[in-house]
Formats: sequence, C-alpha cells, structure tokens
Amino acid sequence: MAMNYTLLATESSSSGPDLSTWMSRLSPLAKSLPLSRLTLPGSHNCGSYSVSTSIGIGPFSPVPRVLGPFFERWSRCHSADVSRQLEAGARYLDLRACITHDGDELRTEHAVYGELISFILLQLSTFLASHPTELVVLYLHKFRCGMSTPSSHGRLVSLLSSAFPDPGAFVGDEELADPLEDLLGRGRRLAVLYGDEG
Repeated sequence: MAMNYTLLATESSSSGPDLSTWMSRLSPLAKSLPLSRLTLPGSHNCGSYSVSTSIGIGPFSPVPRVLGPFFERWSRCHSADVSRQLEAGARYLDLRACITHDGDELRTEHAVYGELISFILLQLSTFLASHPTELVVLYLHKFRCGMSTPSSHGRLVSLLSSAFPDPGAFVGDEELADPLEDLLGRGRRLAVLYGDEG
C-alpha cells in the first residue's frame, strides 16, 4: 500500500506561495526527518549566472577562445543570481570554485569564469540572516584551475569563515542524521559538503 504524506502545509495566495520560507511550512513529519532524508530543491552550478568571457575562459576549457562568446551561453545555467535562486526556494547550492589563471581571484567557473566566490557567499549569508527558518546545503566541489594546493583551499575556507563567522551556524558531520527541526533549533543554518566525495 502506498502512503502519501503532505510535507507542506497548504497556503493559498493569489500570487502563489512564498518559496523563500518554505521550510517554515514543512509538516511535523518532514521536520522530524534527518537532512539526509529530505529531497531539497537545488541549483546546478549556482554561480554560473554570471559567467562571462570578459572575465576570462579557464585554461582547462576545451573550447578555442575564438568560440568563447558562443560557449558563454552554454556555460550559463541560470539567469538569476544566488539571492534570487534562494528566494525562489533553492536549498541546495552546487558551487564550483577556481582561482583565475592569473592567481588573483577566487571565482565560480563553468569553463568560463563567473562571479567572485566572496560575493556568492555574501548573498548566501544575507539570505540566511533574514530567513531564520531556512537551512541551506552548500556543495563546494569540482575544484579545478588553481585549486590544487592546501593554500588555495585555505583561501576558500577563509572566505567561508568570513561570510559565516559563527561556527554554530554550521551543521557538523555528526549532526547529519539529526532531525531538521533539531538542527534549526540549535541555530544550524548551513551544511557544507566539501570536495568531490561530498
């Protein structure tokens, strides 16, 4: 026998539901589940909204530079920035970080360089500060260009720590099996999965 659970409380509005706070409307059953058992709406390569050949093409890109403008359109997965993706309900962010070939900046990439990682983390921290009922999973992975040394990863971790100075905001590895309501009750706001193994 199939069971059908209502995970969201129903709310009607002429303009549609407010997806920026959908976790606040989860049913008691859904809130009792561990984070690992919830299916979260997500964003593939969340920073690719900003890719631009004017910023640069990664040295690992398989496309000749002359075709860059055509490749740029293929590399862009979103038209909305991270703030708008979160407002639209995304709670899982796939973020790929690289250091530009001049070694100067930490940026997102999708073969073409995009937004500064610091700005994406600022959008995320601003959203979470104004939406206390929400928790986001941030998956930092597919480290390519310039991300092969401990110091490059140190730069990324430093940016993350600057954006989220309260260590209590992070979901610890030992808490991943805890119910969502317990995590939120403890003030956990961000689960970071780091590296290609997650």
